[in-house]
Amino acid sequence: MSFAINSGLIETNRCISLSKTFTQHKRQHLATIRPEELPDFLNVLHNYKALGRVKTLILWQLLTMTRPSEAAGAKWAEIDLTAKTWTIPASRMKMGKEHIIPLSTQAISLLRFEWQFSHNSSYVFPSIKRKNKPPSSRTQGQAISATVFRNRLTAHGLRSIASTYLNEYEPMINSDVIEACLSHVIGSQVRRAYNRSNYLEHRKPVMQLWGDYVEQCAPPNTFPKFTLGED
Repeated sequence: MSFAINSGLIETNRCISLSKTFTQHKRQHLATIRPEELPDFLNVLHNYKALGRVKTLILWQLLTMTRPSEAAGAKWAEIDLTAKTWTIPASRMKMGKEHIIPLSTQAISLLRFEWQFSHNSSYVFPSIKRKNKPPSSRTQGQAISATVFRNRLTAHGLRSIASTYLNEYEPMINSDVIEACLSHVIGSQVRRAYNRSNYLEHRKPVMQLWGDYVEQCAPPNTFPKFTLGED
């Protein structure tokens, strides 16, 4: 329309105030729960038999602070048990940047449990119908909606629990480190140009701290004390 005015095709732009005619969409945050409610959720998750191994996927996402699609698409080739890291390639990350996640002992315990079911697949959590395909990114959310936490918690809201706990209960942790754990963009464009640290070494104890809290909230023996490779 501006081009039309500048070209002399029309005299006024009647659409200039059109947006005021419509109700503005209000952005809503995805449902989540407080860290102190986590024991209740994990107890419900533990006792909901119908969810099967989806429980492990939910716990994996919770421990690694990842987005639903990132957790569901985890591949064994991305896991380095010697370094105790999970490297998600840039192609699968929201921000298009490789993300290295230090694995807590609890996350490694989940890998050991899942290995017996999916070591013949490329994926840590293969689709039930097709073992060489990942589950839908909606899997965790649909499972949570099947419990009493429907409308109270979403799969993406699992990340908020971790963020709230680390920011409120562990105030000595650098906020930039917490944001790095969540694979968030840190600071302004100018600051990012100078600060290119991924805070990997700083994130290791933070991820373990979070894993310890999750284990503290979970029912006994949720995370058996063994490592991959043991019988």
